[in-house]
Amino acid sequence: MKIHLNDLPNEGAAFEGELPPEILESSADDPVCCAGPIHYRLRALVVTDELLVDGTLEAALRLRCRRCDCRFDGALGNLAYHYDQSVVSSPEYVDLTEDIREAMMIAFPSYPICDPACKGLCPQCGVNWNETTCECKPPADNRWAALVGL
Repeated sequence: MKIHLNDLPNEGAAFEGELPPEILESSADDPVCCAGPIHYRLRALVVTDELLVDGTLEAALRLRCRRCDCRFDGALGNLAYHYDQSVVSSPEYVDLTEDIREAMMIAFPSYPICDPACKGLCPQCGVNWNETTCECKPPADNRWAALVGL
């Protein structure tokens, strides 16, 4: 998303639109990826040789549960966005795409879970405990076995 400084009125301007999910450079195999376009509502203003941009970002997400490895839908809604940069050198435009990408990546959940009650996978056979049970028994606790011979 480019803001052309020569076209920006003194009172500032509002920008609303969409960016393609490809700016995030994520794939469908990633734990978190965009499921659609990134919506932005921004207001830009130049104040004493500094470009100030404030607004919100929103995107539909496709997440992979860290407990059971299933895919589920989520959203990143009304993410506050702020950008400021000196424009003393009078560039023709400022490209916010990389900064928006970074703000989105930082806001992604680091440990997505499909449901707080998710039971996860069996560590021995890998069955999804949300869907079925297994006959696996927990491994024996042998932490103190070395002390038995003392």
